[in-house]
Amino acid sequence: MKVIGICGPSCSGKSSIAKELAKIISCNVISNDHFYKLGSPKKYVEHEGKQIRTYERPEFYDGKAVAKIIKDLKENKTAIIERLEHEGSKELIKEEIKQKEYLIVEGFHILNYEELLQEIETSFFIQLSFEEIIKRRRERNIQRNNNGNKDEEFILIGEKEWEQYGQPQIKKAKHILDGNKPVSELAQEVLDRIKTKLLDN
Repeated sequence: MKVIGICGPSCSGKSSIAKELAKIISCNVISNDHFYKLGSPKKYVEHEGKQIRTYERPEFYDGKAVAKIIKDLKENKTAIIERLEHEGSKELIKEEIKQKEYLIVEGFHILNYEELLQEIETSFFIQLSFEEIIKRRRERNIQRNNNGNKDEEFILIGEKEWEQYGQPQIKKAKHILDGNKPVSELAQEVLDRIKTKLLDN
């Protein structure tokens, strides 16, 4: 089983690329967003005298749990996943997955966890400007008919959080992707890199 990591900021296309790849190769996909630690202490960032809650910290997500799933799949060919039903959910679900040729792990913080870095064989980081991130988040909110209050707060502190927790991961990634390209092109680029690595091995 080959483990692929896809990292990048909010709305950079991580999940979309993973879904596109799942149509082409035999793989399981694990999203780090589904491993949010319920009951995590609230953290705030000061902005112009105001305290704004942040949701962009690596300690809010359980990287160790994801690393354990990878190890179980490698050793036992199967693993039990206990995760949130979907992003933003408070309901935990359990499911069993079986080893496939590839495992794709995607999420904003996946390269911030040493445990995951040890398990991921090929990693990709999607680069995108903060202006484009904001634009895409607003478009997503319109599509989902979501309340935009959190996004307005994200605009105020997101860039600062990105510089502290996002940018350092770029140096840890083995490959950099241009997030402005269409998802289909990015998925093909990942696929080409994977094939090249297999040939090298």
